[in-house]
Amino acid sequence: MNHRKRSRQRPQVIVGVTRSDSGIAALRTAAAEAIGRGAPLHAVQVSHSEFTPVDDFTEIDEALSEAFGSLPNGLEVRRELLPPPVADALTGRAHHPGDLLVLGAGTVREPVWRRRPWSRSVTRACLRKARCAVVVVAGDGSPIG
Repeated sequence: MNHRKRSRQRPQVIVGVTRSDSGIAALRTAAAEAIGRGAPLHAVQVSHSEFTPVDDFTEIDEALSEAFGSLPNGLEVRRELLPPPVADALTGRAHHPGDLLVLGAGTVREPVWRRRPWSRSVTRACLRKARCAVVVVAGDGSPIG
């Protein structure tokens, strides 16, 4: 009898949500990829603590509003809050080889309150741990690397 975990059929586009310039650019990039692939966009925020309510999507909704105003036609968004640590949460969520994980690069020029919880070390950890393609987006919307 085979007890292997069943893999989902369709790859997903997952974006780590922040309201930094690069986070908003990452949302736009991920949305374009999701629409192009005919897949839903999984907007994921990693909470600051394990005690954050699991149904408070305020930060995700505000980032989506800032990025788009109203959602583009044909874009289905699924919102999700995950417990920390950030890199483990994101790479655990984007675990299928066909998935695409999109991250904002963050910069040291952004105010500290806009950089949390992302940092360059989180981006490096995601690049190292990911089992799928990862796109890192600068604040101007250009992919890095």
